[in-house]
Amino acid sequence: MRTIVIPTDFSACANNAVRYAIRLAKKTKYKLLFFHMVNAVNRDTDMRKNFPAEFERLRQQIEEKVFKNIKQQYKRLGIAKAPVNCMIRFGESFTGMLKELLTEMKVTILLMGTKGSTGFLSHNNTAEMIADSPSPVLCIPCKSAFQFPEELVYFTDLANYEVEIKKVKEYAKQFGAKISVVHFDYGWAKTPEEENALEKIRRSGLKLVSQRAPIDTPLLTHIRKYMRGKKSLACLFHERKSAFKKFFTGSNAEEAPIELALPVLSFQR
Repeated sequence: MRTIVIPTDFSACANNAVRYAIRLAKKTKYKLLFFHMVNAVNRDTDMRKNFPAEFERLRQQIEEKVFKNIKQQYKRLGIAKAPVNCMIRFGESFTGMLKELLTEMKVTILLMGTKGSTGFLSHNNTAEMIADSPSPVLCIPCKSAFQFPEELVYFTDLANYEVEIKKVKEYAKQFGAKISVVHFDYGWAKTPEEENALEKIRRSGLKLVSQRAPIDTPLLTHIRKYMRGKKSLACLFHERKSAFKKFFTGSNAEEAPIELALPVLSFQR
């Protein structure tokens, strides 16, 4: 079963992501699982052990709050409510628990807003999930309106084309969307491997856009200009970094949801 996990903290940004997921699921065959984390320290663990009845009442109260919030989003969209599946977890590490869940369930997509009213849904945590999530991450900026993607726009530097295009094709099939392959040409000589990748794209029948781009303009600026006015979903690949690089360098995939202000589907390389 293809599953989308949506973290929520009841904030406006999270609710927008929830509504996006509901509408996406209505047009596809994805199952939705809403995830909410309660910040728990050692005393909460002791409460579960020493006062199980009280702890269960607390858990049920939180679950009811999640259910109520999700039902409100269905109602706001005017969509008949489907069975709501939610998971409540108690812990101290939002990203740690979320990664465990995604690994356990082999989730198809993690869909999340870019910030929330708690410390859990924050730009930093979103960036961490893009960097380390075992599942592709679909980030929905707070004011992003839903548009069903008619096309996946795969931005490539040609370095890992054959592996990456397989992943893009898999998700394009799930969405029933076309694929465009976009390569920004900065004017320097291409390696034989890059020329070979371009030739494979041409022979594949996929739409190829090779666009000259000034080297002194940031990549995300080129992407923003290309995506303007399109009913498309930008697809970016993220390369895992060492702890040193994570601390001192950014990533276009991590920064894209905020900088572009449009939905971005990020994959691990």
